[in-house]
Amino acid sequence: MLKLIDNIRQDEPRVGTRKLQDRLHKIGMRIGRDQLFGILRKSGRLVKVKKRFEKTTYSQHTYAVAPNLIKELKVVRPWQVVVSDCTYLRLAGREFAYLFLVGYGLIYPEDRRISC
Repeated sequence: MLKLIDNIRQDEPRVGTRKLQDRLHKIGMRIGRDQLFGILRKSGRLVKVKKRFEKTTYSQHTYAVAPNLIKELKVVRPWQVVVSDCTYLRLAGREFAYLFLVGYGLIYPEDRRISC
């Protein structure tokens, strides 16, 4: 059976277990889905799932990182602290757009958390 699977995968290298089961049924090999999963798992023939996202952040860079200047600052009024963020938005296809947000930070005196 593993030879049959290898032959099918020569033509379709990324065919998954469910479609592989269908191909085997068409050539007369009757096998259950769970049993086929087990055989493929034991023989190391399961197809790895591709990631469905693009990595947009590289955190291991060597660029300078700005220090946290408001860590010990007592915020008492609006616009004393300005906060910002940048994120990526996925557009059609593989395109991305940047979204920049800027606002002022308010701090809650009871727990000193900054919120925007």
